[in-house]
Amino acid sequence: MCQYMVRTIGFGVFFFLTASSFGVSYHQREEALQVSSNEILNRIKSLQADSKYDSASFLIRELGQAPRKNEDADVEFSLIQLTNFYHLGQYDSMKMVFSRLDKLVGVDHKNYPSKLFYRALILSHEGLYQEAIQLMIEAAKGFEAARDENSEAQAYNSLGIYFRNLKDYGNSYKYYIKSVGLNKKSKNNTQLVRGYNNLGGLFSVQNQLDSALYYYDLASVILNRQQNYFLLAQNTLNRGNIFEKKGDYAAALRLFEECLEISTREKFNYGIFISKLNIGNLARITKDFEKAELFLSEVLLMSRDQKLRNEESLILERLSWLKRDQKDFEKAYQYNESFHALSDSLMNDKIRKESAELLEKYESEKKTNEILVLNAEKQRFQFFVVFLVAGILVLILIILWIEFARRKAKLVNNLIEKEKLTLQKLIETKDKELTLHAAQVLRIQGEIEKVKNGFWEIIHQELPNLEQAKKNQIESLIEFKEIGSEILEDFDRRITQSNEDFFRILLSIYPDLKPNELKLCAYLRLNLSTKEMSDILNKSARTIETIRFSIRKKMNLSSTDNLVSHLIALEKGE
Repeated sequence: MCQYMVRTIGFGVFFFLTASSFGVSYHQREEALQVSSNEILNRIKSLQADSKYDSASFLIRELGQAPRKNEDADVEFSLIQLTNFYHLGQYDSMKMVFSRLDKLVGVDHKNYPSKLFYRALILSHEGLYQEAIQLMIEAAKGFEAARDENSEAQAYNSLGIYFRNLKDYGNSYKYYIKSVGLNKKSKNNTQLVRGYNNLGGLFSVQNQLDSALYYYDLASVILNRQQNYFLLAQNTLNRGNIFEKKGDYAAALRLFEECLEISTREKFNYGIFISKLNIGNLARITKDFEKAELFLSEVLLMSRDQKLRNEESLILERLSWLKRDQKDFEKAYQYNESFHALSDSLMNDKIRKESAELLEKYESEKKTNEILVLNAEKQRFQFFVVFLVAGILVLILIILWIEFARRKAKLVNNLIEKEKLTLQKLIETKDKELTLHAAQVLRIQGEIEKVKNGFWEIIHQELPNLEQAKKNQIESLIEFKEIGSEILEDFDRRITQSNEDFFRILLSIYPDLKPNELKLCAYLRLNLSTKEMSDILNKSARTIETIRFSIRKKMNLSSTDNLVSHLIALEKGE
């Protein structure tokens, strides 16, 4: 403690002597910094106008160290920070800066609409769209009164996004159109392209593909004129996806190949990858299997080289579909197994990734927050201690969050296992019920046969009373037939309903199965004999055997394979 006090006193004496010696030069340096600050401010605004927010961040940090002569300068600097933090997705920093702006800007301040605008952005990030909409409408009115068309257009664009998220597509369209109109008027092409893309996405969500394509084409014209090849490649890919949805595969292929050409020329590696993936999948859809396998195999290697695990999972699924279409079920099964294994791995990695992202975000925000709070040299030590404590608390929260996520994942897995057991028991119960129904139908049919036999005995043995006996027996026969018919119909309906999932599994593997073959598969699972199935389905035993032979042939089963065991294994996913 004594050593610490000695160092502190020594530092204070040194600082006093240094300040006395260089007092004059400090004021000269401050004036020079003020001139430099204006240049930096203009440069930041230029970078933000070109959507170069990462580059603007470095200059904002530099500008944050320069002195500001009044509150208006503080307000302007805060608005610049809010703009950058919003486009970089740094909402925690936005909240910190907004708390400072909130104290500086009152209702009568000229920047009050901007304050409402950023408050609405923060609320929308938290999912509070109704509150955000009210504030954004008020902000738009303020911008309109101030004749700030660029800010007004941004407010309308944000309102379009909020209403789209609420699935209120009518209001979303209305505000997007307002934003586009203002951007046309002010010739703000960057924001105009954004508006056209938003309109294209809005109509694509509603499956109005012609309208979506119309707005994507408008954006394409501007991008070609500006020669913004990165955004042009994205736009070309979006238009190709629209044509694919429309079923115009030739146009889709042309646009995918155009995106590939742009990406190759400009060395956009991910653009090359995603273009080839779309081309390969389109070839699969159009049954050009050789081309599909060539492109999909190539992008599979690219995804593994570039460690794009999510994309690798998507490609494995497409390859599984390709092999299924080629009737190569063994390869389809292998790709499907790889797809599910990777998907499970990605799900586990997601939990670890989220915790890592939180830690990385904390480290990134740490530098930004230091710039925001350290306005004077004398407060450096004090804020460092505060920030260190905050960092420890954040780390503790991250550890607690990881533990919570682990327990939650374990609980979800347990619930899934319990649900599987419950469903399995339910299926077993339904199968038993169906078997009982089948037995009941067979018993009733036996009764009907007895009635028939009795009817003919009466004809031969009691000729004097033939008319009355015939009438009584026919009435009994009809009654039994009606009962048997109702039970058979109920049995058939329940067989169909309880086996819908089983039918989907069969059709996904053997799409050539006919409805009568599917139904026989369901009866076979009940382990009924050929005679029992013949009686229930009112078909001859030879017909039943013919259908069974057709099923075995379509499933590629050998003479030694048991059809019933194979069906049960398919149902269990084995």
